[in-house]
Amino acid sequence: MSGKIIITDSAEEISLLWGKIQRLRGSSAVATWEAISTFMNVKNESLLFTELLGVLARRLSQLRQLVLTTKHPAVGETYRTQLSGSIDALGSWITPSNLNNDWSFMKDKVHRSDIGLVASFGHVARAHRPLRLVSEEEVKGIVEQITVLLEELETENELVPWASQMIRSSLTQTLIILRYLPIFGHEVLVDGLGDLKEKTYFLQVESEKKGDQIATPQGKATLLKTANVVIFALNLVAVPPQAEEYSWWYASKAMGLYENFLTIEHSGDDDENQRMPNALPAKKKEDDEQEQ
Repeated sequence: MSGKIIITDSAEEISLLWGKIQRLRGSSAVATWEAISTFMNVKNESLLFTELLGVLARRLSQLRQLVLTTKHPAVGETYRTQLSGSIDALGSWITPSNLNNDWSFMKDKVHRSDIGLVASFGHVARAHRPLRLVSEEEVKGIVEQITVLLEELETENELVPWASQMIRSSLTQTLIILRYLPIFGHEVLVDGLGDLKEKTYFLQVESEKKGDQIATPQGKATLLKTANVVIFALNLVAVPPQAEEYSWWYASKAMGLYENFLTIEHSGDDDENQRMPNALPAKKKEDDEQEQ
């Protein structure tokens, strides 16, 4: 984990992304959808391309909603109106009726002043919800752990099908978000990991209540590994103290289950591989000593 924490926000993310797209060369022989799909490095006829366009449209809509509803003292009505118009201009690139237009024509529909105005809203967006900028190295580390976990889930049959599908679908979607993080944005990543955290904890509780109806002992161990990966990822992507809150929220709920998991016999693994991250019990010990 990098020692330096860099904070960003939705307005800065969007302005940087649109600035990069605008630098694409224009040509009368290239349609807007071709230019944007090339930038995204996805096939333009794929469902993924359609999904990514929908993500961009949703992010612009959410930003516009924040502009229209914020009570921040720096946002006057004139600024609000101009900013809303600039967001609409950014959206012209991904409006379905414009996607077939020549990119050489459409790229000029968004002016640098529009992108700059959106960037200027960053201090308000950051006050509303600060986001932690994740490095490429950190993204790679999360991707590697999720990939290994998915391989285990696909080769074992220790969870009931619906439970396995629930976790695999969430993990797969998280991989897509990580691989196209500039498109999805850090807010979607944090929220997606938070949702995965809730699902994992739900399955752990249900497996304790219903036993093999949900998961075998090995399946419970896999759920614990999933929890460990989620905690690891959240501590990288959530803004402190939110990262700490995520970890300790989970730990406070899961420690009772954790004691039971220590007795699981998982072929080829020792007890250390079944444990919650060492940082959690260690910090709890430190807190107890301070209270004394």
